[in-house]
Amino acid sequence: MSNPATAQTAPVSYPALDARMQLAPDSSARSVGGLVRYIRASFTSDEERSGAAFAWVARHIRYAVPSEFSVEFDADPAEVVQRALSQRSGMSQEFAELYAALANALGLKTHVVHGFTRLANGRLSPLHHSWCVTRLGSQWYLMDPTHDAAQLGKFASVPPLGTTPFQSPPADFVRTRFPFDPLWQLLEAPYSLPDFEKQKVPVTPARTFAFADSLAAYERLSPEGQLRATRRRVQQQRMHHRLPELYLSATERLEYNYVAESHNRMLDSYNRAQQRTDRAVTQLNAFFDYYNHQFQPRKTDAQLQQLLPPIAADLQQARAILTTVQFTDEARQATVRQLAESVSSGEARLRKSQAFLKRYLATPMAQRPVLFTTRSGPNEMTR
Repeated sequence: MSNPATAQTAPVSYPALDARMQLAPDSSARSVGGLVRYIRASFTSDEERSGAAFAWVARHIRYAVPSEFSVEFDADPAEVVQRALSQRSGMSQEFAELYAALANALGLKTHVVHGFTRLANGRLSPLHHSWCVTRLGSQWYLMDPTHDAAQLGKFASVPPLGTTPFQSPPADFVRTRFPFDPLWQLLEAPYSLPDFEKQKVPVTPARTFAFADSLAAYERLSPEGQLRATRRRVQQQRMHHRLPELYLSATERLEYNYVAESHNRMLDSYNRAQQRTDRAVTQLNAFFDYYNHQFQPRKTDAQLQQLLPPIAADLQQARAILTTVQFTDEARQATVRQLAESVSSGEARLRKSQAFLKRYLATPMAQRPVLFTTRSGPNEMTR
């Protein structure tokens, strides 16, 4: 099977990017939008723009040493980003979320990754750490903007990445940073937590992990589907540790929130479709009543031509909205089917009305009264 995504390094001069980003005016650095506009105007390639966003975050956000209790895996990313920009300081999560917000706004698909780091003595840190993975073209790259900030501030709580602060090779990255979700190791032979703790390179299995295919499948999932897949992979690691357990709890809460929000959006869509259908049916009934009164009181032809288009628009919009409503419970699905049947019934009545009105308008004025009577009765539209 072909690999649509691989993890490699790109020849980008990080010091040059860092130097140019230091020239960014403060007026451009007050929001994600302002920084994105400056980066787009100053750099052309995706690699340069990714590096520019990385450099600005590392250079301008002050690193705040975290505490053991500063864990917010399910924090709202927008709030984290705003906090980082307004305070110009933060922990690894602020760095990662801000870089991710910039990269995604630049059109560079980026995910925030959470996991372990290693202390100078080789043991696991009791503090969680956050970093990023970015897709440039068909390749995925590991990024840790906190690393560069920590090195600038000479903080020892963030382990070094050798000589490559930007786009570190996966095999080097995993020596000091271990993601809770093994997908983000970007390795064909992922480390286990015991491997990471013992600094042991795992033996390459006969059947390697096709992380590129797994990443492509992950990208096709809905947000709640991605959370479910993440939780399943983390659970399979069987890491008996407080941090991954907190992470699992957070992903479960986030999935619940996504499902609830999705349900509420569908309910709102269903209600809008119902409102449009009800309005169309009411107007259709009024048209039929007008027909039964032989179009009295009289309207001009131009006025008659304006009666049916709003009904057609409402029914068309109702049907389009219903295609987006996909409830999971059978009772709700039944109500959607019933509403769809009401739309179909309205469309059938509308077609009869449109056919009659077209015939009416094409008939000479003196002959029009005859159209309201037939041999079998007065209601031609329901024959």
